[in-house]
Amino acid sequence: MSKSLPSTAGPRDSSPCTPAADSVPNWSPDGTEIVFRSWRDDNSDIWIVPVEGGEPRRLTKHPASDVLPVWAPDGKTIVFSSGRAGDGLWQVSSAGGEPEAFTKEPASISRGSPDGTVLYYQRMAELGRREIWAKSVADGSERPRVVLSGRQGMMDYGLATDGRYLYFNWREETGDIWVMDVLQE
Repeated sequence: MSKSLPSTAGPRDSSPCTPAADSVPNWSPDGTEIVFRSWRDDNSDIWIVPVEGGEPRRLTKHPASDVLPVWAPDGKTIVFSSGRAGDGLWQVSSAGGEPEAFTKEPASISRGSPDGTVLYYQRMAELGRREIWAKSVADGSERPRVVLSGRQGMMDYGLATDGRYLYFNWREETGDIWVMDVLQE
C-alpha cells in the first residue's frame, strides 16, 4: 500500500511537532505508522509514530548514531544503519525491544523487494569497494548480487516496482546507470 498527500490538501500538519531534528521518514507496509530518524538528547536514534498522530515512540537508544531506518517487508521489523560495534545494519522489532545485528559485515542502506521475500543492502568490501547483497526474509541466507571487482566509487540503487530488476549507478568519474535481472541466478 502506498500513501500520498494530495497537492490540494488543507493546511500542513507537522506530526510529530517537536524541536528535534527529524528526518528520513518511511511508511510502514500497511500504511499505519512512520519510522524516522530523530536527533534528540544529543544523539541520533530511531523513532516511530502512528500516521493518525500521537506521541512518537523511541525504538533505539544507544551512544552510536542510528540512521536510515527502513521497514522489513513483513512490517514487523525495522532495519537501520548504525555505528554500534562498527558500521553495519541492525534490526529491531517495530513493537520495540533490543536491536540485533542484521549483517555480519559492515553494510548500509537496505531496501525490501516488493513481494517481501528479500532485503537488499550495500556491503562495504575491502579497499572501499561496495557490493549489493540480498538477504532472504524466510531463512536469513545471504548472497552477493552485484560485485564490481577491481572498481571503486559511490553506488546508489533502487528496485523496479515488480522486483525483477535492480538499477544502480556506479560513479567513478561521471557515472553510469546499470541494470541487473535479480530473479536470474
